[in-house]
Amino acid sequence: MAATVATPAVRPFRSGARWLGAALAAALVAGGAVAYVKTRPAPNPWAGLPTFTVERADLTQTVSVTGTVQPQSAYAVVPAQAGTVAQVLVRPGQTVRAGQVLAVLTQPGLAQQLAIDRANLAQAVDKLRQLTAPPPATTLASNRASIAKAVVALQQAETQLAATRHPLTPAQVENNQATIAKARDALAAARASLEALTAPPTPATVEANTANLKKAQAQVVSARIALAQAEENLKNDTSAQQSLLSAQATLTQAQTAVRQDQLSLASAKAKLAADVAPPTALALAADEDNLQKAQLALTQAQAALADEQAVVQADFQSQLASDQSALAQAQAQVNADSAAVTRAQEQLAADQADPSATSAQVLAAQASLTQAQGNLSDAEAALTADESSLSADIQVEDAACSGSGSVSSSGSTLSCPQAEAQVAQAQAAVTRDQTAIATDQANLEAAQANLAQAQAPAAASGTVLAADQANLAQAESNLQVAQANAAAAQANLAQAQTDGVNTPQNRATLDQLQAQVAQDQLAVKAAQDALRQAEAPVASATLTQDQDAVQAAQDQLTQAEQTVANDQAAYRLAQTAAAAGTRQAELAVQADEENLIQAEASLASTQASIRASVQPAPSSLVQARIGVAEAQASLQGTIAQAKASASPSPYSVRQAEEQVASARASLAAAEAAAKAAVAPPPAAEVAADQAAVAQAQDQLAAEEQVAAALTLRAPVAGLVTAVDVSPGQEASPGSAAFTLAAGGAGAMEVSAAVPQNQVFEVRPGQAASVAVTSSGLTLAGRVTAVQPQAVTSSGVPEWPVTIAVDPPANASQALLPGATADVTITTQTVRNAIVIPSYALQTLGRLTGVYVAGPLPKGTRVLSLSGRRAGGARTGAFAPGGAGGRGGGAGAGRGFGTGGRGQGGASNFRLPFAGGSAFAFAVAPGVEFVPVVTGLETATQVQVLRGLSVGERIYPYTPQEIAAAAAASGTQAGGVRIGGGLGGLGFGGGFGGGFAGRRDFGGGGAGAGAAGAAGAGS
Repeated sequence: MAATVATPAVRPFRSGARWLGAALAAALVAGGAVAYVKTRPAPNPWAGLPTFTVERADLTQTVSVTGTVQPQSAYAVVPAQAGTVAQVLVRPGQTVRAGQVLAVLTQPGLAQQLAIDRANLAQAVDKLRQLTAPPPATTLASNRASIAKAVVALQQAETQLAATRHPLTPAQVENNQATIAKARDALAAARASLEALTAPPTPATVEANTANLKKAQAQVVSARIALAQAEENLKNDTSAQQSLLSAQATLTQAQTAVRQDQLSLASAKAKLAADVAPPTALALAADEDNLQKAQLALTQAQAALADEQAVVQADFQSQLASDQSALAQAQAQVNADSAAVTRAQEQLAADQADPSATSAQVLAAQASLTQAQGNLSDAEAALTADESSLSADIQVEDAACSGSGSVSSSGSTLSCPQAEAQVAQAQAAVTRDQTAIATDQANLEAAQANLAQAQAPAAASGTVLAADQANLAQAESNLQVAQANAAAAQANLAQAQTDGVNTPQNRATLDQLQAQVAQDQLAVKAAQDALRQAEAPVASATLTQDQDAVQAAQDQLTQAEQTVANDQAAYRLAQTAAAAGTRQAELAVQADEENLIQAEASLASTQASIRASVQPAPSSLVQARIGVAEAQASLQGTIAQAKASASPSPYSVRQAEEQVASARASLAAAEAAAKAAVAPPPAAEVAADQAAVAQAQDQLAAEEQVAAALTLRAPVAGLVTAVDVSPGQEASPGSAAFTLAAGGAGAMEVSAAVPQNQVFEVRPGQAASVAVTSSGLTLAGRVTAVQPQAVTSSGVPEWPVTIAVDPPANASQALLPGATADVTITTQTVRNAIVIPSYALQTLGRLTGVYVAGPLPKGTRVLSLSGRRAGGARTGAFAPGGAGGRGGGAGAGRGFGTGGRGQGGASNFRLPFAGGSAFAFAVAPGVEFVPVVTGLETATQVQVLRGLSVGERIYPYTPQEIAAAAAASGTQAGGVRIGGGLGGLGFGGGFGGGFAGRRDFGGGGAGAGAAGAAGAGS
């Protein structure tokens, strides 16, 4: 990038020559032709010229470059997975936060594959859990029961063996019989307890449970009807509203009466005034114009009344059609619920007649299937709603983030960040819904499989009857609710047909329009009366009558205003009553809602109690069966023991011993089975199942990673500078979809290039001013980097420079990437420096200095520039050189001659500034050339380090410029020609011919080598 270099301003010689010539003419021609005579000395051409006063100022050196605005850090968002673009949620120029969703991609079949992977994982986890889970409580209880039974059998065998070996006494026989009877009683009791648990509920129990269920359902229906009635009362509570509308209508009529009385009073006053003063043609024309205006207003009011009546009629027809549609829908629902009740009754009758019914497992599977289907429907409905909400939120975001920066939505004002947050929440809700749908689909498939497995024939039980009765009760409850809704819809239709067009709002509007028509009719009548009265002659009696009419109208207006005040008070009371009535109706609705909640809770409790009565707990059944088994074993052992003890024999003893051995083997087997039940599963099977779970998890994680990669998010917070995708387009991992500027519009920088002659002045950390060309915005900045490697542009080397830009105070004045900016870098600043204009700096030979208007400071050594007249050698200030030449042309008389220029020889002249010495060279009376040492230079000013002091006056001209200006301003004055020009100076290796040795200035020749004196002018 080409740099803009600050160049020194050109010394204004040409324009300055004009006023310099004028000043010389004024100084040389003072007094006309007799200004200069031969006896008068030549004037000093420097006298009277403007000077510049040396002063102090702050001096700043800058480098100007032109560059391009670009972000400090740019990020390209590249899709990690290929897919079809479904949604693009941002646009170029929008500010986003880190993690915000930019776009959503889709892949065919991904959702189905995710559902399959989740189902596989759930199946693998369930298999591993079944393998590693401890045995169920029923198995442990069965094993304990087996061990206990084996122990009892062993004890009985041992007892029988002992009894066989030892005969019994009669008392022991009697005791054995009592023991057997007691064991039989225990067995009967255990069997009765088991039968009580497994027997189906009796018809009386079913009837009682049905009655309780119907009672609870009736309470729920009653509570719902009461709630609906309370809500309807709240909706139709128009008594206080009607009172309020009546008070408002009365107030409106009173206000209309006031306006009519005001018109009457104005009319009476106008009539009195018109009767007092004779009518004029202008007044008659005004009355006719008023009449026409009043008639036009009446016509417009009548037309508005007709239009409003038509609108009200149309609204009535629309409301009537809506109520009729609602009634039809309610009646259709009643018919559907009636059919459902009939089907439930038929199902209940069929189940009561047919003992075969589904088991509790089938009912549970059906309930799970219904629940899964309901969950899936709810999830799909939620997804539809959330997608609609997301679309609406995107539209709100677009409106909020463009234009004014905010938008009104649902009664509140949303800013751009709030709208973006709302879009992000809606997107997250959509993602959650999609995940829930996949999960619910997997659950639905699992429930269908469980139902198919459980649909084997099962024994009839009271559970099916209870379920049918519950369905019947629910259908009857739905029918009652539908009938109540139909009755309410019928009431609404009747109310609409009764009201017709006379709703409170319509009546108020029609009354207002009719009042306006009446008012306009009165205005027409008043205008007609005014016109007739203006045209008719007025009698004295008429004047008296007019005055009475004015007074009467005034009294009537006062009375009407009092009526308005009273009606306003009544209207405020009606407002208070209406608010109180509405609050009371709302409290009634709240109480009915609480009653409904209690009734529903009671219904749930009743249903739980019925379920508990028809389906005992599994643990109770297990305990009852164990009790029957133990009682039966005890009875058998007791009988065997009694028999064995009654007739002991060697065979019996041997048999008893075998029974003891068998009982011991049974006990060992039961203990081994119990030990095997609690033993850990084989390590190989556990490892295989764990590997299957890990594989399913990895597969699901991979698919979920693919699904997550299809949602493109902002890696950092910043500004969207480019959007390269659109909905329906195929996105690939190799192409950038979005480009972000990190940090947004407040993190911008300018890239520029500095030329070779200024690159060493620019360093990181230097302050800069950045002016954006397109927007006119100027911001502060700083140099952050200077690249050491040059870049060649059009054969010219340039060094890249980076300038960080501070963010604008107003966020709306954003810097856009790619904009052109002019940068001014401050490379050096000197405070309170001695400065002079750049064009005042002159050269004399190899010296740099200024021409000072004396006097000079004390101690300054003033050296002469002149040597001998004809150019001989001179020692002192100048070193020896070659001879000087003779001056050129002469002026008329003792004027000023023009001098020539020559080339001098080498000189070893040096001007030391050491030791505190100061030097100057006399140029003209009161004018010295003072060498200076300069410091910092800018385009317009130069810092002086040595040679000048504050307050000194300097001439910003050279002797050549003064000579040229004097020559350009030469004039004829009384036959005496005033020539122009000073003696020329030779500049080369040394100083050439100097100024004339006489008092006046003649032409000086340039020395060819050594410093020589100027030739005299002739």
